Amino acid sequence: MKRLHSNHSTTRRGWRVLATLIAGATLLASAAHAAVPEVAVVDDFESAPPNAMDGQHGRFQSGASKIDILRDKSLFHGGPNGTSLRIRADKRDEGYCGVWFQFFDAKAAKKRFLDARPYAYLSFWIRGQVGGERFQVKMSDRAWHEKEDSLELGEIRGFLPDGVSRQWQEVLIPLKDAASLDLSNLGGLTLLFHSVGQSTIYIDDISFKTSAAAKSNPNAPDNADRQIVRHAAPRTMWLWQLSEFLDNDTARDGLFDLCAAEGIEQLWVQVGYKTDPQSTLAALPNGKAAPARVELRHTEKLRTFLAAAHKTRLQIHALDGDPEYCARLKHSIPLGVVEAIIAFNQASPPEQRFDGIHFDNEPHALLGWGDRTRRERMLKEFLDVHVECQRRVRTQSGLAFGVDLPFWWHHTDKQTGKPVGEVTFNGKKKPASWHCVDLLDNVGIMNYRDNADGADGMVVNGQDILRYAEETKGVRVFMGVETSMSAPTDTWFVVGLPRKRFETAVRGNAREFGDLCRYEGFKVRRLDDGENVHIGLEVPLAPNGEEFARFQRAMKTISDKFGAAGQNLTPTAIAQLRAAAETAVRVDPELGNFRNRDLANPGRAEIPAFQATSEMLSKITFGDDSYDTFLEQVKAAENSFRAYKKFGGMAVHSYESFQLLLRRPNVASLPR
Repeated sequence: MKRLHSNHSTTRRGWRVLATLIAGATLLASAAHAAVPEVAVVDDFESAPPNAMDGQHGRFQSGASKIDILRDKSLFHGGPNGTSLRIRADKRDEGYCGVWFQFFDAKAAKKRFLDARPYAYLSFWIRGQVGGERFQVKMSDRAWHEKEDSLELGEIRGFLPDGVSRQWQEVLIPLKDAASLDLSNLGGLTLLFHSVGQSTIYIDDISFKTSAAAKSNPNAPDNADRQIVRHAAPRTMWLWQLSEFLDNDTARDGLFDLCAAEGIEQLWVQVGYKTDPQSTLAALPNGKAAPARVELRHTEKLRTFLAAAHKTRLQIHALDGDPEYCARLKHSIPLGVVEAIIAFNQASPPEQRFDGIHFDNEPHALLGWGDRTRRERMLKEFLDVHVECQRRVRTQSGLAFGVDLPFWWHHTDKQTGKPVGEVTFNGKKKPASWHCVDLLDNVGIMNYRDNADGADGMVVNGQDILRYAEETKGVRVFMGVETSMSAPTDTWFVVGLPRKRFETAVRGNAREFGDLCRYEGFKVRRLDDGENVHIGLEVPLAPNGEEFARFQRAMKTISDKFGAAGQNLTPTAIAQLRAAAETAVRVDPELGNFRNRDLANPGRAEIPAFQATSEMLSKITFGDDSYDTFLEQVKAAENSFRAYKKFGGMAVHSYESFQLLLRRPNVASLPR
């Protein structure tokens, strides 16, 4: 009996423990449930990306269809101050366009998608410019994201029975309608403009809600609209053709008037000069290049131009640039230009001197950039010459020195997992752009996008380098925008080599080609299909017989150095290389029109080759936009960048194309 009683007591204690555990679990579950906020904000567009869930937003477009996005302070849901996202679409018969919003950090090594199971609705506020705007609403989870697609939930009228209007309305998307999605791994929202025509909508306060009644923005009065005055910021402009302004006072005054009207306070002006060929090969005892003997052209006319510019309060920086100047063998030329400018200033009165020197030398245009090992040496030589130029400039009062840089050198190289432009310099390993911020007076960032907002917009692409400059007390940072529009060009490629063989060639018997961006006067192009590298030359427009014969000889040399035929590869291997190149061309947004076109090789088998057409992407230039669009997007970027003390202003590339933009009728290609 005693034993039985003991067992019975143990059982009762066990039940009490179990009851306590159950009660505790219930309390924990209740607490966890209570801890879930009624509203989880995704983005109210009040601050720079990323959003509250570490995600980005962006646009997509193809064919003739176009779309742009912009943070807008004139219309918003909320008050007394606020920002919405304006979406302006032009859907054509050809192509598609839309915008996407992420609920996770796409850049994270291990992506953590949103667990939206505690929520009943996805909410966002919308108003249209004219009312009746139409688009499809789509969502994705992890699986859809990996397929680069999303699930269609319905047309906007399915969520707003009366459609989009000119008043703010809340769109409530019941998550039960997305039951086929994995709500524990939700990826994002997509708005796809499927109806042909132009439309403009405003989106604000994207959030998840536990109930329809939960207020997404408790401080928001209904339909709060307010106009915000934006102030201009000083700007800079590249000017590559100076000659007409040296001999024509009317043209010069027109240039200065344009600068005054557009808030341009600084010009980077190409200087003409000639070099002594023998001096370009001179070297100092330490093996470094000595400055070449450089003679500036039209010095008296330059002095007159500088004096006139300074009267209008314009600063003038001498501009020059060539990718091949980055290579050590040609360092003597930029060093010679610096010495020539210094000598010019010393021989001129203050009002007739240059205010600075600016170089646009881009090593990523060199053929050897495709070899990742050689790339680091190229970047070190790039830094060597510019740091030496900076040292020489600093010996002179009143002169500043700067260089142009692409915005992407600190981005991760998918092949190596390291920054694309990483290099060890002065014992420190970091992107070359960071070194330039550390060591020079200023940098011009080629932030070539025609949209301020979005994951691939000017703000996101520029903010990292501005943050770095702020944190390190670095140099002034100018943000460049493009206004030129290049015509489509054909490149004739030889069927290339697997990457390892290409790297062996460019480090070995073809190493002299690694520091070239032109060969025999023709521009060198490189196509990397992910596994193989194909080298070609841009085909000259309407070449005469002698020029085309020279082009063919140059192509034969390219084949000997970098072609599959010159490596004695089998026909099967060559066919595989050609197929890989064709696939790469078809998926590359800047390339198209792949066609096989082997090179004639008299007395021998034809050389395996192909042609492709490259086109300037619409997203990188304002050259196909209106002046109104340019002004609106650039002002939006300025408004964001002015939060950084190191922001020097926007820089327009360049006068030659910008004046064409100004002459274009102010009728936007997209609806207003």
